[in-house]
Amino acid sequence: MATPQIHVRSISLPTSLHPTNVEVELQKLNPAFPKVVPISSEAIQSGLVNLAELYNSVEELTRSSSHHQDDAKSMEDSLIDGSIELLDSCSSIRELFQMIKENVQSLQSAFRRKGLDSGIQSDVATSISLPTSLHPSNVEVELQKLKSAFPKAVSILSSEAIQSGLVSLAELYNSVEELTRSSSHHLHAKSMEDSLIDGSIELLDSCSSIKELFQMIKENVQTLQSAFRRKGLDSSIQLDVATYVNFRKKMNKCVAKTLKTLKNLEQHKNIGSNDQIDNFVRVLREVSGITIAIFKGVLGFLSCRTTTKTGGWNLVSKVMVTKSVASDVVNEVGSVDFALNCFQVKMRRNCGEDVDLQMVQKGLQSLDSRIEGFERELERLFRQLVQTRVTLLNTLAHC
Repeated sequence: MATPQIHVRSISLPTSLHPTNVEVELQKLNPAFPKVVPISSEAIQSGLVNLAELYNSVEELTRSSSHHQDDAKSMEDSLIDGSIELLDSCSSIRELFQMIKENVQSLQSAFRRKGLDSGIQSDVATSISLPTSLHPSNVEVELQKLKSAFPKAVSILSSEAIQSGLVSLAELYNSVEELTRSSSHHLHAKSMEDSLIDGSIELLDSCSSIKELFQMIKENVQTLQSAFRRKGLDSSIQLDVATYVNFRKKMNKCVAKTLKTLKNLEQHKNIGSNDQIDNFVRVLREVSGITIAIFKGVLGFLSCRTTTKTGGWNLVSKVMVTKSVASDVVNEVGSVDFALNCFQVKMRRNCGEDVDLQMVQKGLQSLDSRIEGFERELERLFRQLVQTRVTLLNTLAHC
């Protein structure tokens, strides 16, 4: 009767108690996950199963007393910290799957309830807004896309490009916030304190100032629109136009002041840079850099200046009618400035009959619509900047 008991015990022993056995299992996994070739979802799922079995073998190997004395010291620095980061990564991936599961199920429910009703668009937009970047390298990919869209060599950017940049910037900060939340980066919080925390409040202040500028120009544009609707080409409209033109001069001074603040912030950021900083901190610095570049682009949109000479109305017509010329010469702000300057010249010469009032009103409407789009994206970005700063401060508080 003793023999069967010995046999039962013999087959319950772990079969991988030597590094070479674990290496065999490891080699089985390596060919299944080549670095270049795309992998099917079935292969990935199978790989997770095999990976769990591999870690089970590693655990059994670690438990064997023959390795405790010799290898424990060497494991301390090179593996323990790494295992924590792998745990954090696994936890983040699980959270992503949980999030996408919830959103997929919500979207399924929405399609069942709404079908192809126009209201389904908001559900689709929500489902595609999940954060997908929880590692510096992923944030860097998004960062490079923005840098390509805002090259330093190009001084003039279209309104559409700048507005699109604000959208992408808000998404980038959302990814940065998720990255900051991951506990594996808490150890780097001290290095963030001086170089980034102070800068984040200055970026918030700049964003707030830009929002105020857009609010101011919006109010003045709408006031002028109302005046044109009420007065048409009556001589009294000249006072309203002059009020707007004077406002634009004051506004350009405010823009110059905000640009100076951004320039100082940019110089401070460059002085503090070095090759020894943590990768996470370096990424955050680069995010601050592209934020400054985009803010400069937004301010450039607001400060677009034009000059007019006597008889310049034909050029205004070309600028406002020809899309290709408009995109190369002036944006919506510049088009209105140019048109109103020429308008003043014509009215002073009693040549009001030569003024195309409909074109002026169309330019004001186009500017009003563009301002509305900028305001929407700036508000979204401002909220994300606030949230990211709160996350950075919380990280510091718990480090």
